[in-house]
Amino acid sequence: MPLMQKQIENQIEMILKWELTQHESLDDYELGWRLKNENIKLNTNVYYMDYKNQLVLTGAINDVGAPIRATSGSSYQIRFRN
Repeated sequence: MPLMQKQIENQIEMILKWELTQHESLDDYELGWRLKNENIKLNTNVYYMDYKNQLVLTGAINDVGAPIRATSGSSYQIRFRN
């Protein structure tokens, strides 16, 4: 089978699998605080991200080297930034 035909078939297969995958949704909450005076300047932010069906890399690759993704179900992330 020619390489181009195999790549096209893989793309079609990925599209069909993608359509069967549930969509990813995200509720994002952010809180920021700033302090500034003559001696100090401080900014800090907190992020809480609540995912439903987060799309993640599985670590596997398909036969043409493209990464395989799957949904993770429910997950969350908490991040702090200053």
